[in-house]
Amino acid sequence: MKFLNIDTIAMFLLMIAGLNAGVSAVFDYDALGQVLNGGVSTAFYALVGLSACYAIADRMGVLPAND
Repeated sequence: MKFLNIDTIAMFLLMIAGLNAGVSAVFDYDALGQVLNGGVSTAFYALVGLSACYAIADRMGVLPAND
């Protein structure tokens, strides 16, 4: 069984959050806020923020290479 690496997880979270931001901007509807209630949505957005920091650090070459 192939395990997901942190790059894949971070990119998945960023894609979901980006799609939610687009839907929220166009239709004024927070889909994730409706699906995830209260603290769960706060935790999700915290993970998205950490994923963004990881992606930025990875693109800037701050992190060691994953081979």
